[in-house]
Amino acid sequence: MERDQPRISQQDFLLAAMRQCGMGRHEFAAHISAGRSALDKWLLPEDSADFRALPEMGRAYIAQVVHSTKSGDHTFSGVPLCRRSSN
Repeated sequence: MERDQPRISQQDFLLAAMRQCGMGRHEFAAHISAGRSALDKWLLPEDSADFRALPEMGRAYIAQVVHSTKSGDHTFSGVPLCRRSSN
């Protein structure tokens, strides 16, 4: 991962990933094996007292989901990443 490139906010990143997968919060949290409350805290603005940073490993996994969705390959080692099979 390029550290010198600017990254979108965590909130925008997660909302974009959810949109790409066509999932709401509850479904997306289950899909990435995270608790709903964890996802809710990751989605808060960074200046919120309850904001929690998304672990880098989680961001990398979700980025793979988004990349695969954009490229039309909706699997990772044969496992579906998103329920949407076409865009």
